[in-house]
Amino acid sequence: MKIYNQERGTGKSTNLLLLSDLTGTPIVVSTKARKDYLDYLKTKSNYENAKIITIDDCFQKQRINSDKVFIDEGYDLLEYIMKNYFCVSITAVTDTIPFFSNKN
Repeated sequence: MKIYNQERGTGKSTNLLLLSDLTGTPIVVSTKARKDYLDYLKTKSNYENAKIITIDDCFQKQRINSDKVFIDEGYDLLEYIMKNYFCVSITAVTDTIPFFSNKN
């Protein structure tokens, strides 16, 4: 798994749209509003083959037609799942990003 941790407005979501367009791998997002925004970017960027689905669609349909996915705004997605499917709020999250490690 790769983590793209960059500032806002640097093209992370647009890059996912490009990768989805090229590979057919769907992008999973937390909300319909986020999906609508990516649909707008997709049209603006001419990445018409990019596939975008909400996490609600994943749970309701019980499957994703791919063995891999891209996730846009991962922490938002995690928070949405925990709140809406498990009725809990996240107090804190830790994360280890291997490529920031000083180990070889």
